[in-house]
Amino acid sequence: MRQAYAGAAQKHLETVVQPTIDKGEVVSTAGVEALKMFGYTDEEISTLGDVKGVTKEGLQELINERTKKMLSLNGGTQKVILAEELRKWMEEGWDCKRDLPNGKVVIGLRVG
Repeated sequence: MRQAYAGAAQKHLETVVQPTIDKGEVVSTAGVEALKMFGYTDEEISTLGDVKGVTKEGLQELINERTKKMLSLNGGTQKVILAEELRKWMEEGWDCKRDLPNGKVVIGLRVG
């Protein structure tokens, strides 16, 4: 009877060891998911190599580059638009930097 009780109670008395996740694996997965949220494809991510080796600053730079590309900045923080479009761009968070004589305006990303 003691043996039957021990066998039945054993599953309730012993703790089950949960598998642990490596911190590097968590960081790598988070980095990959962050890049995907900013439009990077799996092929582009694979060309970067091991994302675990990319520093936080490097990851931020990759995201900044993609954001500028998505905003059609081609690596800069300013662009030229038609004066008629200025209101629309200002509502989207851009600032007017300078009027040009040809009916165009230089706008830049709003700081702060």
